[in-house]
Amino acid sequence: MNKRKTEIQKAILEIENPFPNDNIIICYKDFLKFRDFLPYYRYNQKVFSSIVLLTISVWDSKEERINRRSLIELIKKYGLKNHKKETLSAKTSANLFQLFKKIMDPINASLLKSSSEIIKLNINNSLRNVRLNEEDLNWLIKNVDKSHLILTRLLRYPLKNKQISQWVKTNFHQDIFRHRRAELISWLIDEDIEFKIDKQTLIDDFEYLNAIDIQSIWDFLDALKVKDFIKPGSLENKLPERLTLINTDSFDNAKEINDTLPKLKLSGRSYGMWIYYSRESLYISNNDHLRDHFYKNLEDSLNATMLWGVAYSRLKNAQKGKLLKKYYTDDIYWVFLKISKRLQSINLLEWVKSCS
Repeated sequence: MNKRKTEIQKAILEIENPFPNDNIIICYKDFLKFRDFLPYYRYNQKVFSSIVLLTISVWDSKEERINRRSLIELIKKYGLKNHKKETLSAKTSANLFQLFKKIMDPINASLLKSSSEIIKLNINNSLRNVRLNEEDLNWLIKNVDKSHLILTRLLRYPLKNKQISQWVKTNFHQDIFRHRRAELISWLIDEDIEFKIDKQTLIDDFEYLNAIDIQSIWDFLDALKVKDFIKPGSLENKLPERLTLINTDSFDNAKEINDTLPKLKLSGRSYGMWIYYSRESLYISNNDHLRDHFYKNLEDSLNATMLWGVAYSRLKNAQKGKLLKKYYTDDIYWVFLKISKRLQSINLLEWVKSCS
């Protein structure tokens, strides 16, 4: 089918929004025929299960024509059609998790090639809200140090689970998990609704993450020097307030700059970030100013962290609402607003409007 006919057929399906037959995709040939069009059909759990099963069956095939990235992409796209949040069967959930394990296995890297990261992100997204058995949860726990996506699947698991809560209690103060503080808190709140993080833990998090981020920034600046984006003598021992990164005269277009620019990844904070980074410039809040601001506003930082901990928890909405109101202050209104929108709670939005 040529490009124009494909576009027209998509437009027709988008208007009709038909319900697919259970057997629309059984073999790889069916997949090739319908992969461009299935996202325009309504969700049919039997069809979704068939796609997952097909992907499992062909994954280890030696045939180069198997497009694994496209298969995982369709699983993600069609899974998003499940607006009613229908619970997957135990078999389909197990098959989906089997795919996750295969994709996370370094041995599969040769199959995935340059698409590896995209495929990992897509299968990770497809596992949201999926119920796992205890064996699969145990696998996540045992392999949590092998990928940030495995850690995400563990900490964002949608159902209360004593095994995960116990793991969190054991690892709550481990340095390598400090950047996921709010999610860790959520599991302790599941067990004890009165739990509240102590200030010293938050201070320890702040100092540890600062040290990690500052080293990341220096590594980033060194990479810029190597690529001649900044002059070697332009930096002193102290991080600058603002630094112009790019000599645009050296490049013909913006795309070349974006493709060549080193990447800077910093730890997330429940109480906000302290860096602005764009193609043209880097703004770094002076570390002394940052520390002064943090300690002067420690109570707000604690409340913001607790707000996110409550939001990530698996409490019922009514319980979440009471706790969110408990930790609200005007100074962290922006956090409360973001969480209320994320939870799609009109009640919380009406409440915070009445406080304004």
